Amino acid sequence: LDAMRALVVGGSGLLGRQLVEAFRGQGHEVQGTACTRVKNGLIQLDVYDTEKVSQLFVEFQPQVVVLSTNEQRESEAEKQASASDMDVSHIAQIARLATAAGSWILYVSCDTVFGGSQDRKMPFSPSDSVCPCTAAAAHKVACESKLVEATGGDCGILRVPVLYGPLEKIGESPITVLTKIIFPRVKSGEEVDGTTKRFPAHTRDVARMCVLLSEIRARAGKEVKGKWHFGALHPEDQNGWTDWDVVQMIAGFLRVELESQGVCQLVKKEEADPTMLRLDGEDLMNLLKQHDLSFGEVKSLQDGLEEVLTALIPAAALGLSRQDNPPLSENSKRPVEIHTSDGQKIKVKDSAAALVKQACNKLSVGKFKEAIEAMTQAIKIDSN
Repeated sequence: LDAMRALVVGGSGLLGRQLVEAFRGQGHEVQGTACTRVKNGLIQLDVYDTEKVSQLFVEFQPQVVVLSTNEQRESEAEKQASASDMDVSHIAQIARLATAAGSWILYVSCDTVFGGSQDRKMPFSPSDSVCPCTAAAAHKVACESKLVEATGGDCGILRVPVLYGPLEKIGESPITVLTKIIFPRVKSGEEVDGTTKRFPAHTRDVARMCVLLSEIRARAGKEVKGKWHFGALHPEDQNGWTDWDVVQMIAGFLRVELESQGVCQLVKKEEADPTMLRLDGEDLMNLLKQHDLSFGEVKSLQDGLEEVLTALIPAAALGLSRQDNPPLSENSKRPVEIHTSDGQKIKVKDSAAALVKQACNKLSVGKFKEAIEAMTQAIKIDSN
């Protein structure tokens, strides 16, 4: 297969960053766009700026367009729903431009388009009726419908479960944001959902699938179109995970005790009738088999989440236990000693002490970026 020109709209997001890397890793020419977080070779693009979108198609001439615009915050979606009645004009324009240029569009949607369904016992197939229960999910449904209408169905829609992956900030993923339940000083008795099972997917795995779909389309042509679900699961994840399960997992990485005698006391919220939000990916796997392709194994949540958090939070910070390292006063005169995850005790110079204490305080309230910056400065001072 010759190298393709791939346009990733929403290339700065949690999934978008991995899409850019995945296409590039397979030797394709890729251009990512971003609305506000414009860096790392991305170009600025407001998808509602019709003139700029048209100009981009003329200049780059993409063969495949992956629409991975960031999931809207619920408050933003609510505002848009009331102000402009689900404005999906950008989808219509991109579809027109793609059709005229002979480009194929792959739109990334989400599992929450089924969030309002009364029957959440079995995996949802691509042909099941959607039933969104939030404004953000309803916006996804509106975008799906507009894309199918504007392309005459000659497009791809990939619905994905809740995502996690390499982060720029802890709140980017609905999975890693649960870390904030553990680190800040929560009120005793805070409830965490222990009923609804979800099936998180790593963004690298989803990006890999998007590249495969695009390559299959390039080889097979117009027979490759329709809706698919990403339902690939690691054997360890077959039974799904509740928020409570994920919090327990994260607490294990961060060495925070959640039991009744622990520092962080949480309450497991359970309903009598458990539900799940799971996508049936059989159709997608069958498509790969038809083209003699194998997707291989996906990353388990346990391994993937540990990898993501370890990359974001310094190793020494992961070893910090609230009981071993209680919050410090930056004016404290006592020695600074850090207990690391491998059992070491590290003391730092007095000149770096204030910064280390500052880092510990930031870490204890979930301000990871500030903690990393303070610890980095402390290390520089201590090493001189």
